[in-house]
Amino acid sequence: MKKRFVVSVVLALGAAAGLAAAYVVMTGQTLALVMTLTGPQGEFDPTAQSPAPDYADMSNWAALPQTQDLADITPAGVSPRSLAAPVDVFFIHPTGYIKASQWTSPMDPVSSTEDNTRWMLANQASVFNGCCEVYAPRYREGALKIFFGDRQKKDDVLDFVYGDIDASFTYFLANFSKGRPFIIASHSQGSSLAIRLIERRIDGTPLRDRMVAAYLIGSPAGDIGDPRVSRLKSIRACESAAELHCIIHFATYASGSQAALGAETPEQMLCVNPLTWERNGSGSASDHLGAVSTSGKFDLSPFGADTSTQVAFGPLGQPAVALTGADCREGLLLVNDMSDKSIDKDLTVSGGNYHGLDYPLFHMNLRKNAIERVSAYMGQMPEREAVGPAVSVH
Repeated sequence: MKKRFVVSVVLALGAAAGLAAAYVVMTGQTLALVMTLTGPQGEFDPTAQSPAPDYADMSNWAALPQTQDLADITPAGVSPRSLAAPVDVFFIHPTGYIKASQWTSPMDPVSSTEDNTRWMLANQASVFNGCCEVYAPRYREGALKIFFGDRQKKDDVLDFVYGDIDASFTYFLANFSKGRPFIIASHSQGSSLAIRLIERRIDGTPLRDRMVAAYLIGSPAGDIGDPRVSRLKSIRACESAAELHCIIHFATYASGSQAALGAETPEQMLCVNPLTWERNGSGSASDHLGAVSTSGKFDLSPFGADTSTQVAFGPLGQPAVALTGADCREGLLLVNDMSDKSIDKDLTVSGGNYHGLDYPLFHMNLRKNAIERVSAYMGQMPEREAVGPAVSVH
């Protein structure tokens, strides 16, 4: 992909669940400068981070099937699932630790970081409640700042953070899933961690056959590129709507926008079109099943203390059908200009980077496809391998 002027802003915007209203007048250089001057300073010291979470403590799970949480809400007019689902989703949420004072989140349960985690459940993880039981671990996520500047520091922090994902996945397998099939789902920082999980725990192991699919959306700085996925031994990129044991990835930009023209990644990103489910495919507006207006508000500002603002979350909006076509070009998913739409003004990023809209813009396509892939998976299972209900923890 050609080198362009705005690489710093692309790397930055790829790091969070969306950055927008506070930054719309900033250039890429100014945004990078803000992140340089705010947040944690100095070297990353793994021994100085908060203690590792104990995943036997249910408070360290942001979403569980046996609790009422924001992963359970559905768009207006969409009925909740009436029966227990046969498949689990292991959802790794993106960056919510924006007002960072250290390199990884202390997992304060009363904080803007936790408010942001709840936003992710409502507007991202909820996509999968039509097919599956949703499990989402809380974890010591890396600060937004790691996506600026030194790539080695970013990798060091993410390798440390991955330890929490590995531990939570181990607990999930032993205590919740217990042999059931599962989907891996994620966004942004979560996708950088999810690809590590697939490489280290699933690819080339018996778990590959239990993995229905992996929705690794919006990876920052091209962490999920075509060459990386092609190096996997037993998992590949999805190329059709019902294909199993494969990876879906896309990163959304406005066609012809400054952000799209300036996007540069170390290797071309994988692009599976969420309108057609074809690798590097194109889809028309008639394939768009519905964007869903977001619930709650994501705290985007890096300034101030990491204190909760008691964000209220109402119901999800009515799906807006046929808003846009989508084309995979040079690893990016290019869509219509969304700046005059009402999906979420805060997350329609100036310059055309729609990172924060990756899930909301394609909510109904994602919801339908997850149901279809689960149906395809269950249809191929012998009767003797019938899957029981999810494990309840009291």
